[in-house]
Amino acid sequence: MIKRVPNVLFASIVNTVKPKIKVFQDLGFSSTNIADVMSSDPWILNRSVDKLVPSILVLKSVSGSNASVAKLLKTSGWFLKCFWLHKPDSFKEFVKRVDEIGFDRKSKMFLPVILTIGSMSMETLELKLKCFRSLGFKEDGIVSAFRRSPQTFVISKRKIREVTEVMLSRGNLDISVIVNNPRLLICNVERSLKPGPRVFDILEKKYGLPHSDEVGELSPLARTHN
Repeated sequence: MIKRVPNVLFASIVNTVKPKIKVFQDLGFSSTNIADVMSSDPWILNRSVDKLVPSILVLKSVSGSNASVAKLLKTSGWFLKCFWLHKPDSFKEFVKRVDEIGFDRKSKMFLPVILTIGSMSMETLELKLKCFRSLGFKEDGIVSAFRRSPQTFVISKRKIREVTEVMLSRGNLDISVIVNNPRLLICNVERSLKPGPRVFDILEKKYGLPHSDEVGELSPLARTHN
């Protein structure tokens, strides 16, 4: 804690430290869990108790147990800060939407998906879905891509369209490449996506390698260039 936030040494034990520890104790967290959370996210000591309690309760309602909350906060303490931005009713609506998509609440991707959904209005989300559909994505393909990489759905409609059109313009690739490798949507078109297929073409002509329309073949190269 001191290495990450040195000024914790100047924090008031009575007014700053004890109240935060008491919040977790009152909610039933074990000493070990409290120590894990505090040491991984010492900035929690600067947060308001009034905001801290509702945020933890919301996390617990989704993850199911104090142990699960502690595990989450140990790796991603920023979740507490993100949940402050939404009212409980709004957050429940986000959870409902994610449940309807078919995500398992025990999945490590469940909360990141909620945050992705929560970062967009219903109108924005629907416009992006319409964009995918207009490009030839089927409903099950959209859901599959979202499950694999929810954060890619935060990118703009222009980028979604640009990447998809570049990939399909070759004529030997189809939508399944993006469905199975949705992170292609965040790659730089000029530096990653356009040079990659050209390299495959050269290698194919020179060495008779399999064509680049095989699912997943572009992904490693795209990741390397990105």
